Amino acid sequence: MRHLPAHPRGDQDRGCRDQGREPAGLETRREAGVRRRALLLSGLGAGAALVVGWGVLPPRSRQGLADTMPVVDGEVGLNGWIKVSSDGGGVVLAMHRSEMGQGVHTALAMLVAEELDISLAKVRLVQAGPDKLYGNVALFVASLPFHPSEREAGHETRSARAGQWIVSKVARELGISATGASSTVADAWEPLRLAAATARAQLLGAASLEWRLPVAELSVANGVISHPSGPQGHYGLFAKAAAATPPGEVTLKTAQQWTLIGTNAPRIDLQAKIDGSAQFGIDVRLPGMVYAVVRHAPALGGSAGAVNADAAMKLAGVERVVRLGTYAG
Repeated sequence: MRHLPAHPRGDQDRGCRDQGREPAGLETRREAGVRRRALLLSGLGAGAALVVGWGVLPPRSRQGLADTMPVVDGEVGLNGWIKVSSDGGGVVLAMHRSEMGQGVHTALAMLVAEELDISLAKVRLVQAGPDKLYGNVALFVASLPFHPSEREAGHETRSARAGQWIVSKVARELGISATGASSTVADAWEPLRLAAATARAQLLGAASLEWRLPVAELSVANGVISHPSGPQGHYGLFAKAAAATPPGEVTLKTAQQWTLIGTNAPRIDLQAKIDGSAQFGIDVRLPGMVYAVVRHAPALGGSAGAVNADAAMKLAGVERVVRLGTYAG
């Protein structure tokens, strides 16, 4: 009845012709819905293909490029973590975690010193930059809701292994740097040791090429490469050539080969904190730097009434008076 024309008796033939057909407006809306549905399904399919494709790609490397760390004269970058001083063969390590009293700076320096066969005294720390390389992957992986028995090394369940793989890849891409949850050593355990072992292999390779001697016949003791026939030299002498030398096969030391890891090593930051030479944020001095002093309201939610800026500007050393709004804190 709803499709009857305004004058049924005058258009009986058309009524017969339209039987079984839907109104034009409803048909158009249905076609639009089909197209919209097809578009959404195509988008979901393309998104799923991208996710699957990204999932099978190898994860972002945690070694970094040699130019990740800024270098100064006399330094050569070997990867994103390690620079070598050409004058004495000392090692500069990019420190990407905060030292809050637990000794993580010493622990991470030990990982590098172990694989490079140098003493802790030869490792100098510099603040790492904001590169994604220094993100905390272990912190994200540890947040997964799996029981410890499900993620035990060598006995992980399939779901735990898949979850860790996905979250690890995402965390590498995000590159969020954070210190906490006892994750520092766990996160750096493999990347730092591998970076140091790779640097060592490059340095040995450079020495081998210069002396024309097999790498297998060279040895390292406290950063000095030597050969039984007499040639020897510290890491710094080979740093520049090492940066252009492929590392070849890189193997990490076994626990039986460790001489530093697992020992009660002295804190590398202890002396500077005892004698006051350690630099903290409050110690930073920059060109043209000025200091701000805030006059707080005596009550929560209070704001400044009258401000005699002219009188304040007459005081020695005052550069500017800024009136702030109402802020909590």
